Formats: sequence, structure tokens, C-alpha cells
Amino acid sequence: MCSSKSAESASEPTSITLPKAEKQALVSFKQSLKDPSNLLSSWNNNGDVNCCKWKGVFCNNLTGHVIELHLQRQDMFQGLHGKINPSLLNLKYLKYLDLSQNRLDETMIPSFIGSLTSLEYLNLSNAGFYGMIPHNIGNLSNLHTLVLEDSNSQSLNVDSLEWLSGLSKLEHLNMNHVNLSKAANNWAHVINKFPSLVELHFRSCSLNNFRALENDVNYNITSVVAILDLSGNTFNSFAILRWIFQFSNLIFLDLNDNSFEGPIPSITNTSCKLQHIDLSLNYFNSTIPDWLHTCKNLEFVDFSSNELSGKIPKEVTNLCKLRSLHLPYNDLVGGISDSFGNMSDCFLVALESLNLWVNQLSGHLTHQFGEFKSLRILDLHRNSLTGVIPNNLGNLSSLEYLNLGSNKLTGNLPESLGQLFNLKQLYVYDNMLEGVVTETHFAHLSDLTELYASRNQLTLKASPNWIPPFKLRRLQLRLWNLSSGSHILSWIETQKNSMNDLDLSSTGISGNVPSWFWNIRFLNISHNQLHGKIPVISDPKDGFSGCEKLVYLSSNKFSGSLPIVGNTVTELDLSNNLFSGDVPFSL
Repeated sequence: MCSSKSAESASEPTSITLPKAEKQALVSFKQSLKDPSNLLSSWNNNGDVNCCKWKGVFCNNLTGHVIELHLQRQDMFQGLHGKINPSLLNLKYLKYLDLSQNRLDETMIPSFIGSLTSLEYLNLSNAGFYGMIPHNIGNLSNLHTLVLEDSNSQSLNVDSLEWLSGLSKLEHLNMNHVNLSKAANNWAHVINKFPSLVELHFRSCSLNNFRALENDVNYNITSVVAILDLSGNTFNSFAILRWIFQFSNLIFLDLNDNSFEGPIPSITNTSCKLQHIDLSLNYFNSTIPDWLHTCKNLEFVDFSSNELSGKIPKEVTNLCKLRSLHLPYNDLVGGISDSFGNMSDCFLVALESLNLWVNQLSGHLTHQFGEFKSLRILDLHRNSLTGVIPNNLGNLSSLEYLNLGSNKLTGNLPESLGQLFNLKQLYVYDNMLEGVVTETHFAHLSDLTELYASRNQLTLKASPNWIPPFKLRRLQLRLWNLSSGSHILSWIETQKNSMNDLDLSSTGISGNVPSWFWNIRFLNISHNQLHGKIPVISDPKDGFSGCEKLVYLSSNKFSGSLPIVGNTVTELDLSNNLFSGDVPFSL
């Protein structure tokens, strides 16, 4: 017998005699599998065992029947191996089956799965199956959730989707990465028949066709869809956009990485419930639509990598729930202060990520950019911004990523940036910044791992004994004035255990080069006054094996024999030095 543990009832478990067939079904199921992660280690068949306490097994507390099996992979590398035993057919009351993320040794999804007619939830995603999805899954008329996602390069496929028509109670359908190309002509007609479908995921399914549904008797039923992901296909039909933008209950829409072109459609319903919209990686060429700022519940907007033009509507900064705004790689114009110079208080509180890079925005950064309360990412690089960096950017205590590179910013680098104790990446390269940078600029940047500030007219002045608070992986200071005495700055030595990308070219440094420099993956110390011999330019240090290595040493005073060069060096510039002797075989 099996004592029951209910997934449906909160009452105390009672001992109920369970048909031996159900217990034996579980035992046979285990015996057909290899279990390197010991997921089924509690499935002990000795004596009068309480099998409803086995890991992943849930029973009805009133009847004792097994109703749920939660057997998804539990770690990163292991999972159940073997074949699914048809003994599961003896679990007549099974409503929930999750075998996702395992490595089951099956060619196709076993056809007997379609006979588990009590199932309400079925998740076979990324479980090792490939080949044709059996049509008889359409016999599972009680299903409300079906997840067949296949991240392994479309190893699952279909010859049609008509079999889905039997799943009249379906609310959640996920077939991401399943090859649906043979169903491309009628997929929408099939989907349109579900009266209760709330969530549909068809990401990267090789869909490209769409036949208009105006003559479909059930045309309006799809208005209940709230979550729709059709990203990673090759749609380019305006008809499908017109269909989608009539869904009045949409809260999540992802159409990224398709081939849509032309204007972004209007939302025809009067109530915009959208919280998440992603139209990135398409060819939309309109302005940002006016309806966007009427969607008061928006939290995430991504229109990046399109051909959008015009100005960013200032009304967008009245969206009080917006956390992420992504508009890079477009042709947006106008003064940035026109759009972001009078932001609402609630926008300043809510926004966490602002990405406007690679546009044609101009003008000054207003002081309001220093008033965000939750901003973690600010990326404005490759625009035409002018003026100074506002001093109050140092108030952005949540900031982790700041990129102002490739603009026309002038003035000093504010000392207040040294207060950004959460900052991990700082990019101010390719501007016209000038003046002196001191230890104060880095005072509290203990999390900083990347500093790209090349091609400015900045001078670093730090004490000889300065030990920075950070451990950098990447540092680029090309064209800075780093001349301090006659040697490479001693603080650089404190970074030797973390550095793998270093550009100190044209900085005025002199003297001998530390031996650990030759382990760095990307090294540019050209156009300086460095000297000495270079015995070996080795392959990258541990953690970067297999990476290409690039080394630029030109226009210095290195002498002696040419160095021995590691196998991964793909670019090497030794020109304009004082080397002599033979060319080594490694070159």
C-alpha cells in the first residue's frame, strides 16, 4: 500500500490502500532509467513504503492515487537517461507530468503519451526527443498546458498542427524552436480555434506565411491571448500585424528578429494592457507610435535595431511603470533634453535601463539624468551629445553600467563618478574630455571591471603607492597622459591577476615591461618609450585558452632577438623598434 500526500487537498494525509498497479508502475518507470543525479533515490521498493513521499511524486489526499510527477532535471549537467516505460499508463489519474530538461534516449515522443487522457499539464521540453511529434497528443482533451519546447536546433518537427484541434481546453502552448515550417500555411487558423488560449510561444519555428483570417468563423476568439511570442521567425506580412494588434488582452508581445517592414501598426482597441513589447531586429521605418505612451502599464519596451526616425516623444517619460526602454540602432534625432528634460517623478523612480545608443541624438545631458532612483544601465554611446557630463551622475547609486562613449562631450570627468559603488563598467572613450583624473575619481569603485576611456585628453595623477579598490579585466586609456617618472605606473601591477585586455598606447610611459604583460590576450602598448628584451609572447593565461591573441608593440625601443610567439597570436605588430638577429621559427 501507499500512504497519500495530496497536491489537491490540505487535509492531513491518511493511509489508503493504493492499487498495486500504480506502485508497480513507478517501480517499472525507475527501472527503465539511469539516474546519475539520484533524483529517484527515495523511490525505495522495500516493505510497506510510503511511496507518496517519494521525491517528485504527489498523490490525492482523499483517494491516494498518484496525480502528479515532477521529474524535471535538477542540476546543470545530469538528468534522467533511458526510455519512458509505458507502465505510466497504469497511473490512470495522472494529471501533471514534467520530464523536462532530461536526456531521454528516445527517437520520437512515445505515442503512448497520447493515452494519458487525464493529463492537464504536460512538459516534455528539452528532454532529448527528436523527430515528428505524434498526432495522438491531440487526444489529451483535458490539457490546459502543453510545453514541447526544443532548444536543440529544431530536432522536433510537425507535418501539420491539425491535431492540436482536440485540445479544446488549452490555455498555455509552448513549441519554441520546434520546426513548424510544414504547418506554415494554417497555423493561425488552428490557433484561432482555441477559446481559452492565453499564452502562445512559437519562437524560432521557421514560420513565414500568414493567411488572413477575416473569413474564419472563430476570428475574434484569439482576443483572449495575453502572452504572444512569435520572435525569431521570418514574418513580413502586414496582415499578421493587423491581426495581432487587434488582440485586446495582450500584456506580453515579442515579435523580435523577424522581417517586418513599414510602419509600426496602430493599436485598434481602446484599452492598451501591454506590459512588455519587443519589436527589435526588424525593419520598421516609422516614427515611434503615439499609442505607446497611452499604454500606462508598460514595463518593458524594445524597438532596437530598426529604421525608426523622428524624435523620441517626451510623453514616454510619463510612463510610471516603465523599467526598461531600448531604442538603439535606429535613426532617431533631436535634442536629448527635448525628450528627457522634463521627466515625471514616477518615471525617474521606476526606470532601471535606458539604452539609446547608435542614434543621432544631440544636445546636452540635463541634470535630471542624475535624478534616477533605480537606474542600473545608462547607454548613450555613438550619438552626437555635447556639453559636460552632469556632476550629479554620481548620485545614481544603483548604476552598474555607464556608456557615454563616441559622443562630443567636453569638460572634466566628474569626480562624483567615484561614488558609484555599484558600477561595474564605465565607458567614456572617443570624446573631448580634458583635465586631471585623480584617485578620487575611483574612490569607491570596488566593483569596476572595465574602464574604456581612450581618445580623450586626460591626465592621470595618482600617488606612487596608490592601490586601486578595483580589479580590472579590461583597461583602455589610449592617448591619456600617464607619464609619471620613468616607469609604467606601479598601480598597474595590482591588476596583474585579473587583466586580459590592456591598451596604454600613446600615453608617454617608459621603462621595462612587466613580464605578466605577455600573458594578456589583447595588448596595445605601442607609441611609447618602452625598452628591453621580449623573450616570449605566450598564449593567453588560464581562462582564455583558445582565444585569439592580439599584440601591438610598434614605435618603442624594444631590442634584442625577435620573440618566440605562441600559437594563438593572430595579430602582431613589432615595427619601428630595435630588434636584431634571425627570425624565429615560431614566426
